[in-house]
Amino acid sequence: MARNPTRTQIAAIETLLAGAEQQIRDAFLAAIYAARGRVDLGALVDALERRDMAAAMEMLRFDQSLLWPLEEAVRGTFLTGGAMVGEALPQGLQGRFGFNGRHPRAETLIRNQGAALVQVIEREQTEAMRLVLTDAMEKNRPARQAALDITGRMNRVTKRREGGSVGLTAETADHLINARATLSDPARLREYFVVDRATGKRKPRYALSDARYLPRVAKAIKEGRRLAAADIEQMMTSHKNRALAYRGRVISQNEAFTAQAAGRHEAYSQMLENPDIEAVSVRWQHSPQREPRPDHRAMDGTKVNLGEDFEFPDGTRMAYPHDPRGGAKHSIGCKCVAIYRLIYRRD
Repeated sequence: MARNPTRTQIAAIETLLAGAEQQIRDAFLAAIYAARGRVDLGALVDALERRDMAAAMEMLRFDQSLLWPLEEAVRGTFLTGGAMVGEALPQGLQGRFGFNGRHPRAETLIRNQGAALVQVIEREQTEAMRLVLTDAMEKNRPARQAALDITGRMNRVTKRREGGSVGLTAETADHLINARATLSDPARLREYFVVDRATGKRKPRYALSDARYLPRVAKAIKEGRRLAAADIEQMMTSHKNRALAYRGRVISQNEAFTAQAAGRHEAYSQMLENPDIEAVSVRWQHSPQREPRPDHRAMDGTKVNLGEDFEFPDGTRMAYPHDPRGGAKHSIGCKCVAIYRLIYRRD
């Protein structure tokens, strides 16, 4: 029985992503924990006591050596995506085509994706740390406590600093600053909850709040008292850990999807240089999701020839799902894939 090309390609992508997402996530988290471990806690405390923002920022800056393994994990996903195209070819064509990961175009694509990821992480680290340091200095928080909140506290079991702000985005850092302020003020404690418009029930304002601690907050509100300092610290530590894990999932999913998509597209682009191939068609395959993008769902089944673009109503042009030209708007959380079909040259 002939293989269904759509099912075959989707199955191969799912197998690749299952391992690639884990590798990228592990590399990202390892980089963050390494960054926290490199911070000289005593020097950071000293900088905070002197209110030396520049010195503190320099200590918390990422460098290339920390993020290099993450770039390599992304590179590996790109190369695997390209290589698997050749492995799935009909036997008659397998011997005449081999994916070239050293092709100048392939190397440029790999380099650009890795560089873009590193730039985003470095920029977000700078923005987040500036927010956290500014808040600590403006509120005159004890220097050592503020430093530990930034780097995290050493976990004797895992031997790494957990519950820190290093590695989080500016948006998350801002949420954490507001959450701490709310939890620390009995007059504002009710603000920690909001009403869910769909159910009419109360829920925590921040989706990454740890549900285990919510009854303690509710009890403090009911009794009209201040939340215990130990409870606040536990809640903030858990929130940071959950936020870092969530960011790791988002980054790994997006980077894995992008890398495999780029690798596969490059492989078919190289294949198009084979004299036996007249053209390659590209079909947009939408993957059902809880909250699908209407324009991606509308694109489902649309075909173009390789070298042409899919064009969206907003003017965005993409050669394939997860094409970096689409930006975060069309990439983050997207699980659409490209289905390729070879059109052989007739003698």
